[in-house]
Amino acid sequence: MKRPNKFAIVLVLVFAAVVALQVTAPKEVNWSPSFIRTDKNPYGCYVLHDILGAMFPGQKIETMELPLYTTLDENRSGPCIIINREFDPDSYDIGAMLRFVERGNTVFIAADDFGSAISDTLNVHSTSSFSGASDSTELNLANPALHRTKAYRYKPMTVDYYFASFDTAKATVLGTAGSTKPNFIRLHRGLGTIYLSTAPYAFTNYNLTDRINFRYATDALSYLPQTGAVNWDEYYKVGRELVESPMRYVLSVEALRWALYVLLGGVTLFVIFMGRRRQRIIPIIKPLPNTTLEFVETVGQLYYQHGDHANLAEKKITYFLEYIRSTFGVNTGERNDELYRTVAARSGVEQEKVSSLFAYIDRVRGTTKLSEADLLELSKRIEAFQGASLR
Repeated sequence: MKRPNKFAIVLVLVFAAVVALQVTAPKEVNWSPSFIRTDKNPYGCYVLHDILGAMFPGQKIETMELPLYTTLDENRSGPCIIINREFDPDSYDIGAMLRFVERGNTVFIAADDFGSAISDTLNVHSTSSFSGASDSTELNLANPALHRTKAYRYKPMTVDYYFASFDTAKATVLGTAGSTKPNFIRLHRGLGTIYLSTAPYAFTNYNLTDRINFRYATDALSYLPQTGAVNWDEYYKVGRELVESPMRYVLSVEALRWALYVLLGGVTLFVIFMGRRRQRIIPIIKPLPNTTLEFVETVGQLYYQHGDHANLAEKKITYFLEYIRSTFGVNTGERNDELYRTVAARSGVEQEKVSSLFAYIDRVRGTTKLSEADLLELSKRIEAFQGASLR
């Protein structure tokens, strides 16, 4: 049975340790504003969205995840709530919102900054009053039934925006920042109403979990009608969720993100250190030597030592004729001038020497007993021809 890889065991243990540390470690508070309905961080809107059912009993809560131009059609009615740090719709969205209001509906918008397009359309402009003064952290409502003798107090730099200018003939001030700066106004448009607030942070989890500041948000929203569906905007959020794939979700969760990093790092190390093929060194095997020449020499020596010159000469002649046939492509069966001319032309050897060689070969073949001198002469002539034809 194969033993488990030590590297794999260490990798699994490190992976498990990192995941355990990430899961058990205390979570750092995320103070980034998102204003989305599912965010439970301080500046999310989970609490407000959760209590809408109690604030508007019997009314359906609908979520709008597309632009106003797409969602506020003629079939939609009821109050529309938009809360974000900035609200900067384009002209198409503004036109759809105004037609929605003119049909008799209500829109509530809470934002620090209003884009130039909607600011010019509604003739309102917001600015910040933060200068370190304590009154920049206070809000109050103008309605005597909702006004508090002791104003609502908030963290610095969260509710310091107010309306620097607006059409006083068309707008009604419903609330102030500090003592006199208007930050909550009402505009009538056609048959409907637009509520504008410069304190979006007053509607977040951090302030709605405060037993005093909780009243400000609920009192401000009490102006909205108790009819029709409550349309909650999720499209214009600064922290709008854009999860489009499992990988994007993994990267958005810190524990899963670190687990992925550890996994990728481990795989990389494995490829670097363990990816090479592990085997014994392959020995270098020398190819077998070609012993053909040695064999021929041995056979030749054998025949030579036994004095069988004729047999040895026949084998030499047979080898030579095969050489002629395979090298020059001629038929050596018939001896004639045509054969000699062809061999001479293709080998580059004079025709006279070629015909002389073949004549000597025929004479050797016709001898029953060959002397050593004749065998040596045959070898000399054949070697001379081969040497001349290779030039």
